[in-house]
Amino acid sequence: MHDRGCDSVEYLEFIKETLGDDAVVRAKKSRNSEQTKINPKTSRKVKVKLIDSKFANEKSI
Repeated sequence: MHDRGCDSVEYLEFIKETLGDDAVVRAKKSRNSEQTKINPKTSRKVKVKLIDSKFANEKSI
């Protein structure tokens, strides 16, 4: 398990491909994702918060 700040794609690929392991990353749900959307009030492009994002392979425990 890794805490916030250890969740870059490159770091997770290193863990998976080089070390042959999987990782669980704890992320702050109010953090911005790389997804964007148009804010209907301002018509500006804004980042989507992680809490509003869809995750591939999402599992609840």
